[in-house]
Amino acid sequence: MGQKKKVKLTQSMMFKLVGLFAAGILLAAILLMTISVEQSQKATRSLVQNYMLSTAESNGYIVQTVVST
Repeated sequence: MGQKKKVKLTQSMMFKLVGLFAAGILLAAILLMTISVEQSQKATRSLVQNYMLSTAESNGYIVQTVVST
């Protein structure tokens, strides 16, 4: 029977597969974070713009009512 050679940890197939899997998970997490941050910034910007417009219209109506009376 032949003797089995002990393979270094960094050269083992399992280590390479685990490393590839971890790199894929990390890449997916970075991609999802980038997309979600961009979408939340857009939603926040839209919300603030709508709030400012609503406040301006409301205050304009109040001023017009006070001036006309």
